[in-house]
Amino acid sequence: MLSFSAMLRRSVMLLRFLAICCALCTLTGCLSHVQYNGYPSTNIKLWDNVKEGVSKTEIINVLGYPVLEEDNNWIYPSCMLQKVAASIFREYSCDVLKVAFDADDNVETVVRLHTPTRSLHKVLKSKTSITGIHDGIWRKVERVFGAAS
Repeated sequence: MLSFSAMLRRSVMLLRFLAICCALCTLTGCLSHVQYNGYPSTNIKLWDNVKEGVSKTEIINVLGYPVLEEDNNWIYPSCMLQKVAASIFREYSCDVLKVAFDADDNVETVVRLHTPTRSLHKVLKSKTSITGIHDGIWRKVERVFGAAS
């Protein structure tokens, strides 16, 4: 049978272990998490190879198919969403390549846009066309039940 002092020592060790586990769980929630969307961020350097006069086939060989296609414009967005402190604070930055083609399917203009890192604004309207950024579980549930009615 264990003595009282041995049981007390064992209880103190167990409490220390639980305190360390709780502290580690709390700290891991504060770590940052980075999520990339759209065109792979490592391939942005390939955007420099897009020049005026290049054909669509050459663009596909270098960059692949576009993420978005609108009329005769191909759009390659590459966005980074950084979540800090258990996803309470969110910052994003985006690079966008817009390639416009002429009637002969050759590159007419190339435009690069950069959105510097800034805070992510809260979407105020639930019926917005922008999805994915603030699609929490409650918005998804609302969308399912809203579509049923």
